Amino acid sequence: MLAVVAAIIMFILVAPVRVHGDNMSPALNDGDVVIILKSSYYDARPPKYGDVLCFKRSFEPEGEWGSGESAKISYRFARVIGLPGDEIRIGEGSIFRNGDRLNLPELAVPSNASSHGPQESSAYSREVGTGDVFVLNDDTTDAMDSRDDRVDARLDGARGKAVFRVWPLDRFGKVS
Repeated sequence: MLAVVAAIIMFILVAPVRVHGDNMSPALNDGDVVIILKSSYYDARPPKYGDVLCFKRSFEPEGEWGSGESAKISYRFARVIGLPGDEIRIGEGSIFRNGDRLNLPELAVPSNASSHGPQESSAYSREVGTGDVFVLNDDTTDAMDSRDDRVDARLDGARGKAVFRVWPLDRFGKVS
């Protein structure tokens, strides 16, 4: 009976997910396995600033985004810095939420910045829409977050909230 209850919890409430990439380093590193509280969590408790969310993403093997036959599914983690109604502005190497400078590491513009994201010489401003969040990677040189218009940060697209790291064992504990 206990095994049945555990299986129900695993399929309905939580799921283990392996981290691919270092965009959330040092909080999460490539190869870490975390337990996520599935997105049904948001029906009762919307995300808060600082939550680390897991999003499903599709990408072509060459690294281009797409949905063709060759597209693969992966998961990407990012930290919530903006909630619906917030205005996020990025400029002068800093991030501002509703006019207040956030105490975040200096925002680095990646060397591979494309037309899809903000450029170093321009200010970027966006109001977070209803049902959306603005997410940012802890490694700000990796711009595959809400700064890139190809990144979908809709709450209904979030797989869940990262809550606990189970691997590697020397980093076992709560995700913060």
